[in-house]
Amino acid sequence: MTDAAQTTPSMNPWLTERARRLEAASDLPAGAVGLQSGEIEALLEMASVAAHESGDRRNAPLLCYLAGVAVGRGNASVDRLRTAIT
Repeated sequence: MTDAAQTTPSMNPWLTERARRLEAASDLPAGAVGLQSGEIEALLEMASVAAHESGDRRNAPLLCYLAGVAVGRGNASVDRLRTAIT
């Protein structure tokens, strides 16, 4: 993950604050949780695919969570995962 200076401007204030709360709850340093604009677009596209192709919009956040798990445990980028999903 890149530092907060590169990720924070790509996120809105509400999401930035939630990222800070996730860092605190996870004992992570400031700036460890964030999204770059390319990651945002990839996640939103995956969420759209999940909601529309499955017919159940609840699959959108669940698929994005699974993508996060895959990034955290594997070595794929969010963009590579988007390609696999779409």
